[in-house]
Amino acid sequence: MSDNIDRPSPEEAMRKLEEIHQAAESTLAAFEEFDAEMAEAAVEAVSEDGMVRVRLDSEGSIEAIDIQDGALRRRGALADTIRQVIDEAKAKYALKVTDMAQRLQGGIDIAGMVERQIPSDLRNRLR
Repeated sequence: MSDNIDRPSPEEAMRKLEEIHQAAESTLAAFEEFDAEMAEAAVEAVSEDGMVRVRLDSEGSIEAIDIQDGALRRRGALADTIRQVIDEAKAKYALKVTDMAQRLQGGIDIAGMVERQIPSDLRNRLR
């Protein structure tokens, strides 16, 4: 019985192996770039009146909430304002990280999927 399987020549096999190696190196470099960008992914959001500022660290956790003295006079609205600014900061962070992931991945519309999850009024404020 004869073996009719087409086997690549050693040169073809080496060329294919080199292509795989280059693709792996390229993917590794892209992940390293993504990791470096993530280290700088901190964001900040500010209320419309500038009285409340929220900063998220590079992991998306609240790093600081700054409240101007004037904001304390509006006790009834202050909690809602803080919540809105936190939501805006979280949305900014999500869009920033999504953009980075989209550039890394490329084929799937990650940005579109995330944007659809952000309420339209908040999405419009971020633009």
